[in-house]
Amino acid sequence: MPNKARYDFVIYHDDEMLTHGTREECARFLKIQPESINRLALDRYIKRADEKGGYTIAVKVPIEEVEKEAAQ
Repeated sequence: MPNKARYDFVIYHDDEMLTHGTREECARFLKIQPESINRLALDRYIKRADEKGGYTIAVKVPIEEVEKEAAQ
């Protein structure tokens, strides 16, 4: 059985990055439940945010990608 993918999240409001980190860290920053971060990362939610504006969204980023950028 393959390992479960590990992700960090980057939180944006409109075009401004607010924070990044684990699901729990981002939830603590936004004062919401960690499960709500998953909803903010849904493709349909992000699409609606792009159309209407004024939404807070979460973008899932693989930890390997974050570690690779940090090493550069």
